[in-house]
Amino acid sequence: MRFTYVFLFSFFLVIQVSPQRRSEDTLDLTKNRPAAKSESSGKIGGGLSGGSNETNTPIPFKITMLDIDKDSYNIGDKLVYSILLENTSKTVITIPWSPAPLSTQPHKNDVTAIISLVIRDDQFGNQFIGAEKIYGYHNASTSLKRLRPGQQVRIRLPGNWWFTDSRVYQKVIKALPQRYAVRVAINIFDNNGNALTSPIFSNNSETIELKKRQP
Repeated sequence: MRFTYVFLFSFFLVIQVSPQRRSEDTLDLTKNRPAAKSESSGKIGGGLSGGSNETNTPIPFKITMLDIDKDSYNIGDKLVYSILLENTSKTVITIPWSPAPLSTQPHKNDVTAIISLVIRDDQFGNQFIGAEKIYGYHNASTSLKRLRPGQQVRIRLPGNWWFTDSRVYQKVIKALPQRYAVRVAINIFDNNGNALTSPIFSNNSETIELKKRQP
């Protein structure tokens, strides 16, 4: 009987703790975005600190595109997709984790991650769609996420099927309807807008159909 009570108590703890753990390891950019609060101290680290113009140093992330809400869109449609980010290194890495900017004095250790969908155009190269920003501040610990080796986090993002390059837009419109292989890319910048690494691409893709919007 005592064993039964212990088992049930342990099971209850698992049920209670697991949702909190999932919440800590999930960032949902489709919801309201409270900004991180500044603190008197704090420091970003793990290889993502600012102040470097080096763009050839690989960052040990594995990006997996988990899902996208539809398999067919009209040009200009909104979308929602999810990705999984994994620390593939043998050390702890600190990444940006605030969904909203913080009004604070810029610091060399502040960083911004920009996450986008990517379509490859044979003439104009990679086209980044629906860019969303995640912020990391040296003086706001809640804006930072420490990933242990092998740890995974999930990020859910909104987007919009639109091409900012007018040349690409005109080319795409003429070719629609058309199917595209869509990947995810993450770019990381310091507080001056300098790239800290080359774009990191997902190791997989999703295929979607893009169509003209009917009048």
